[in-house]
Amino acid sequence: PSYGILIGLRKAQYTQARTHHKRPSEKTCGLDNIAKCSPKHQAAISTANPAVSGTAHLIGDVSFTYAGVSSRLAVQGGDGELTAVFHDGTNGVETADWRSVSFPAPAAGEAAVTIDFNRALNFPAAFTPFGTCPQPPAGNVIEAPVRAGERRP
Repeated sequence: PSYGILIGLRKAQYTQARTHHKRPSEKTCGLDNIAKCSPKHQAAISTANPAVSGTAHLIGDVSFTYAGVSSRLAVQGGDGELTAVFHDGTNGVETADWRSVSFPAPAAGEAAVTIDFNRALNFPAAFTPFGTCPQPPAGNVIEAPVRAGERRP
């Protein structure tokens, strides 16, 4: 479906991003290092625009196995939600150059989270050369292809 977005006095058309067919991609993961990262750890990152630098405010890591490959992603967030910005084996071909996925933080006293990669999103920089979207922190790579979520526009 197409949605109209009013920009100034002009109406632009937005076409919904293509997605992979929904597949069972939820992973239950152990959340590590939350206590060790308080206060938040800041990491310098690149952005979609080489002239603009950025900072990721990381609060911990999630460790999991996806498609038989062990992975560890640094996460940011708060207020009940965590976000991982990541690279995977589909980037640049099937999907944008990097993506993000948000998921509920663990309940008080728990350490497990569930990540549904069907909710992996492209950043606006996938759609426009003017984006200054944050790239993943160093090491935020899932070596296996994650064929879930939004695909390359």
